[in-house]
Amino acid sequence: MLQTSLLIAQTVSTLEEYLEFEETADAKHEYHKGKLHKIPGGTANHSTITLNIASFLKY
Repeated sequence: MLQTSLLIAQTVSTLEEYLEFEETADAKHEYHKGKLHKIPGGTANHSTITLNIASFLKY
């Protein structure tokens, strides 16, 4: 199931306000046109697949 970014209640006016907010936030957010959108976190399956591919590529 594909998750989309959720618009959160927090609205900031400047990039500086976003950076200040992001320092103490408990999740990562994307700043777009003065609004913050929560970025979904990865899953255990995603991490396993990523590590398997990196190991295969010897990265």
